[in-house]
Amino acid sequence: MRRIATTVALVCVVAVAGCETRSQDEPAPVSGGGTATPEAGDVAEHESSPQSPISYGLEVPEGATQLGPLVRYRSAALIEAFQPELDDAQARRDRAAAERAEEEAESEGTTPSPTPSPSESADDDQGTRPSDDTFSIVEAPPRPDVTLSLMRIDGDPSQVVRRMIAQINAVIPEAGLVENDLAEYCQAEERRITGCTVRARGLTADDRDISITLTADPGDLSTRTAYPAS
Repeated sequence: MRRIATTVALVCVVAVAGCETRSQDEPAPVSGGGTATPEAGDVAEHESSPQSPISYGLEVPEGATQLGPLVRYRSAALIEAFQPELDDAQARRDRAAAERAEEEAESEGTTPSPTPSPSESADDDQGTRPSDDTFSIVEAPPRPDVTLSLMRIDGDPSQVVRRMIAQINAVIPEAGLVENDLAEYCQAEERRITGCTVRARGLTADDRDISITLTADPGDLSTRTAYPAS
């Protein structure tokens, strides 16, 4: 199979397979690729060079550039696991707010107004400011268990994908991914690769159960151009 065409977008997703994120060390912020949203400015200020860390030993490979900061969020499975604790904390908060409102109403001789639900408050603030972290009311909120890295391939796409596969094998020793044959993970039309997807799950050297998904998208093959904003 031939090499991947140029102008390829690369996406790497790293997820913790279990719900142990409270004990997981928070990745340290990195210059140009940290967890905070960069300020508006030159496009180059939003890019991270090769060897910028992603997570669990993965890093931006030679021949690629990370676009924007890393994206971290909680998976649906993690949210579901902690939902009962969140509901309990919200119920306690609502009761405390109702009691305060009653006490204030009694002291002022007025009728207490109902306490708005979290969803109603979020609707009122929509479009004015970012919403607060839903889990901030939990005593020990779970940390995000998914890390997303968006990259642009500037060098040889086939070599970059192989380097990422090699990194995944190093992070998950039991993965056993094939590094020298992209036909294992890529689809092609008329001998041109139209996309690649690599998935692996297993234990890291320090016994973390994680899953990694790598996606390469060449864009529009007919025009040999990347998709908008890729």
